[in-house]
Amino acid sequence: MNSVMRYAANIWVILILTLSGLVFQTDSAKALPTGTITGAANYESLDTDGDGSYNYLRVYVEVTVSDPGNYYLRGYLYCGPTYIAYYSQTTYLSAGIGYIPLEYSGRQIYDHGRTGLYSIKNLELRYSSTTLDTMAQLDLGDFNYTDFQSDYISAVSGTDEGLDTDGDGYYDLLHCTITFTDNIGGHDLAIYNGLYSQNNYII
Repeated sequence: MNSVMRYAANIWVILILTLSGLVFQTDSAKALPTGTITGAANYESLDTDGDGSYNYLRVYVEVTVSDPGNYYLRGYLYCGPTYIAYYSQTTYLSAGIGYIPLEYSGRQIYDHGRTGLYSIKNLELRYSSTTLDTMAQLDLGDFNYTDFQSDYISAVSGTDEGLDTDGDGYYDLLHCTITFTDNIGGHDLAIYNGLYSQNNYII
């Protein structure tokens, strides 16, 4: 009788452990949501300082997700084959259709000097460390880089000359003149400079 009872008890232990494993596996499978980059997007150009030039290009990339949670999206901004900027964002989404904003610097857009069709390439949607979906390219539309924020100061040209102040035939001073454009106006300027050799050593 004792042997039968011990045998029955062992069966119950094995059954409980097996059921626990099934429940654990089922819960683990349910914990990982699914998500898709739909290929749709809206965007807006933002002039945050009111100077008439756009400081940011904000793109709302549409995704669909199966469960609420924090989702990560990355994307590289291009104009044609030219890389412009990178941005990534983690956003809490409810289940269903949602939008994750990617915000690119207007100054980086201006500095690259590219006008034409802009796209976001190599998009990746993640949940935690798991990649849910990728998209090679999402076209946005045509943009002119001059509509975006330039640097405050743009160096245009420069000249230099040696000055022999004591007439001994040797230059005592190197006089440099730099012409620049103040793109914003209404602020104080401080100029920091240094003289470097062609090997990038400071003199």
